[in-house]
Parts: sequence; C-alpha cells; structure tokens
Amino acid sequence: GGGNTTVIWRTCVTNCAAYAGTGAGDGGFTDWRMPTVEEYAYAYGEFAAPTSGWLAQYFWTRVVSPTNNSADWIVLNETNGNWSTDIYTSTNYCRCVR
Repeated sequence: GGGNTTVIWRTCVTNCAAYAGTGAGDGGFTDWRMPTVEEYAYAYGEFAAPTSGWLAQYFWTRVVSPTNNSADWIVLNETNGNWSTDIYTSTNYCRCVR
C-alpha cells in the first residue's frame, strides 16, 4: 500500500493504519503499517517493484534515527538505496507494509 503524494511522518502512520488493502494485489488486508529499516531493505532487495514502481524519492520508515535528534526519522531513496534522516514535520513519500 501507499500513495503517490508526500506527507508528514504522522500522516503516513495514520494512512497506513487506516489502509483497507484496496490497491492492486493488496488482498483486502487491514493490518498495514509503516516499514522498519530492515523490512524496507529486505523488500527492496527481494521483491519486485510495487505497482507504481520504485521511485527516485525518499520514503518514511517508522524508525527514529539513532545518531540524530529524536525528531529525526530514517528515510530511504528507493531507486539508489541511499538512507538519510528527516524531521517528522517534513514531507516525504509513504509506503505501507503488513
């Protein structure tokens, strides 16, 4: 699950929790959430690209950066695998996992 617009971190959390699995191949499941860093890395390396493809944009994870201010969250650029951090009030893309 996920969208093609940018959102702040809290909106990504809310959108994933509310997602009803109505996208192509999502199976109608309702237990969606934001991925951890490890889940994102695994999905990126092991699975085919999502329906919308891997995007050259940064996506939220649900993991606080261990080396920065507690307001910083880890984000991933899907096409090049670069990790970075961003403050939770910034906007990035959102994907959901289950």
